[in-house]
Amino acid sequence: MKGQAIIEAVMAKHRVGPKDFFGAGWPAHVVAARKAAALRLHAAGFRVPAIARVMRRDRSSVRYWLRPDYRAHRLNYKARRRAEARVRA
Repeated sequence: MKGQAIIEAVMAKHRVGPKDFFGAGWPAHVVAARKAAALRLHAAGFRVPAIARVMRRDRSSVRYWLRPDYRAHRLNYKARRRAEARVRA
Protein backbone atom coordinates (compact mmCIF):
# COMPACT_ATOMS: atom_id res chain seq x y z
CA MET A 1 0.00 0.00 0.00
CA LYS A 2 1.40 3.39 -0.93
CA GLY A 3 1.81 6.15 1.63
CA GLN A 4 -0.99 8.32 0.30
CA ALA A 5 -3.40 5.36 0.34
CA ILE A 6 -2.54 4.67 3.99
CA ILE A 7 -3.10 8.30 4.89
CA GLU A 8 -6.45 8.37 3.08
CA ALA A 9 -7.55 5.21 4.93
CA VAL A 10 -6.59 6.74 8.28
CA MET A 11 -8.34 10.02 7.44
CA ALA A 12 -11.51 8.10 6.53
CA LYS A 13 -11.35 6.03 9.73
CA HIS A 14 -10.84 9.10 11.93
CA ARG A 15 -13.23 11.25 9.87
CA VAL A 16 -10.65 13.96 9.28
CA GLY A 17 -10.46 15.91 6.04
CA PRO A 18 -7.25 16.70 4.15
CA LYS A 19 -7.47 20.38 5.10
CA ASP A 20 -7.40 19.48 8.79
CA PHE A 21 -4.96 16.58 8.47
CA PHE A 22 -2.34 18.53 6.53
CA GLY A 23 -3.18 21.90 8.14
CA ALA A 24 -1.49 23.68 11.00
CA GLY A 25 -4.06 23.05 13.74
CA TRP A 26 -3.63 20.73 16.72
CA PRO A 27 -7.13 19.55 17.74
CA ALA A 28 -6.94 16.28 19.64
CA HIS A 29 -8.84 14.20 17.05
CA VAL A 30 -6.57 15.47 14.26
CA VAL A 31 -3.41 14.73 16.23
CA ALA A 32 -4.73 11.23 16.95
CA ALA A 33 -5.25 10.71 13.21
CA ARG A 34 -1.75 11.99 12.41
CA LYS A 35 -0.19 9.72 15.00
CA ALA A 36 -2.16 6.71 13.73
CA ALA A 37 -1.07 7.48 10.18
CA ALA A 38 2.58 7.78 11.23
CA LEU A 39 2.40 4.45 13.07
CA ARG A 40 0.78 2.69 10.09
CA LEU A 41 3.29 4.17 7.66
CA HIS A 42 6.15 3.07 9.89
CA ALA A 43 4.67 -0.42 10.16
CA ALA A 44 4.46 -0.49 6.35
CA GLY A 45 8.22 0.05 6.16
CA PHE A 46 8.49 3.80 5.68
CA ARG A 47 11.37 5.58 7.39
CA VAL A 48 10.95 8.80 9.39
CA PRO A 49 12.03 11.23 6.61
CA ALA A 50 9.68 9.57 4.11
CA ILE A 51 6.80 9.66 6.60
CA ALA A 52 7.49 13.34 7.25
CA ARG A 53 7.44 14.12 3.52
CA VAL A 54 4.21 12.29 2.78
CA MET A 55 2.50 13.79 5.86
CA ARG A 56 3.94 17.28 5.24
CA ARG A 57 5.31 17.45 8.77
CA ASP A 58 8.70 17.99 10.35
CA ARG A 59 10.75 14.89 11.13
CA SER A 60 10.78 15.78 14.82
CA SER A 61 6.97 15.57 14.93
CA VAL A 62 7.04 12.15 13.31
CA ARG A 63 9.74 10.96 15.74
CA TYR A 64 7.62 12.23 18.63
CA TRP A 65 4.58 10.26 17.40
CA LEU A 66 6.58 7.10 16.80
CA ARG A 67 8.34 7.22 20.14
CA PRO A 68 6.01 8.58 22.82
CA ASP A 69 8.77 8.62 25.43
CA TYR A 70 10.96 10.83 23.18
CA ARG A 71 10.20 14.05 25.10
CA ALA A 72 10.89 12.41 28.46
CA HIS A 73 14.10 10.98 27.04
CA ARG A 74 15.27 14.47 25.93
CA LEU A 75 14.40 16.00 29.31
CA ASN A 76 16.31 13.25 31.13
CA TYR A 77 19.28 13.74 28.80
CA LYS A 78 19.35 17.48 29.48
CA ALA A 79 19.07 16.89 33.23
CA ARG A 80 21.99 14.43 33.13
CA ARG A 81 24.10 16.92 31.16
CA ARG A 82 23.37 19.68 33.70
CA ALA A 83 24.26 17.34 36.58
CA GLU A 84 27.53 16.37 34.87
CA ALA A 85 28.37 20.04 34.33
CA ARG A 86 27.82 20.76 38.02
CA VAL A 87 30.09 17.87 39.02
CA ARG A 88 32.85 19.14 36.71
CA ALA A 89 32.59 22.71 38.02
